[in-house]
Amino acid sequence: MFNDFALLLSGGMLIVLALGRLDEIAGAYLRLVGLMTLALTSLALAWPLLSRGGGNASGNTVRLFISGAAALGAVGVILSAAADRKRWVRAGAAFGGCAGISAVCFPLTPSAPTASAGLFAEIIPPLHALGIITQALLLGAVTCAWLLGHAYLTATRMTIAPLQRFGTILLTTHFARTGFVAATLATAFVHARSAARPLWTEITTLDAVVLIMRLGVGILVAGVFTFMTRDCIRRRSTQSATGILYFNSALIYLGELSALHLTRITGTPW
Repeated sequence: MFNDFALLLSGGMLIVLALGRLDEIAGAYLRLVGLMTLALTSLALAWPLLSRGGGNASGNTVRLFISGAAALGAVGVILSAAADRKRWVRAGAAFGGCAGISAVCFPLTPSAPTASAGLFAEIIPPLHALGIITQALLLGAVTCAWLLGHAYLTATRMTIAPLQRFGTILLTTHFARTGFVAATLATAFVHARSAARPLWTEITTLDAVVLIMRLGVGILVAGVFTFMTRDCIRRRSTQSATGILYFNSALIYLGELSALHLTRITGTPW
């Protein structure tokens, strides 16, 4: 689970960086994002080697290869930022981000028993792919935003435009993530009406608490802080926006870790 989280976070950060206004962002910030994503990807690469039991060997080999491509993308960001080649920074970030997210998408088919029940099984793989993409973008958007907000403390010549772009991406991805979770809940309820073993039978009392935390904290409360961040950015208050982003990132991280846990025990993307 933590291996997936590291890849999702690094891949999402690189994709969001590629969508940013790089010409107006300080080079030190670009190098910092490159170093963070390289560290996260390296952790994801080392995790299967350090953990006991590796699962499917061929699957792990492919996943390690794709994760290695993500690490190369992060290295490309660092080197391009050091050489002040913003165009190559965008290319390296796009390549590394797509590779990192693809590594989590492989394999798409979950192993939980509920994933093999009726029509629900046919829509789970595309749901997983869509969930992974929205999850990575949300994690990347909030992380890139608070890192950039912090960078304004030292890079005082940066304009507000890059933070506005990241704020827009954060708001858009939060809307997309909320819509995805709503679609998952609707699908689960439809499935529960006809399945011999409904999805809810896989959830214990502790998992129900995790589900409440995922929906209440990771979606609803985080959504409120996302709107507050957007308002602060609109008023050009970078320090207030950064403070809210610090707290909001913790909520989103907690919510997405809860989502990964629920996906692992139910076979359904949350």
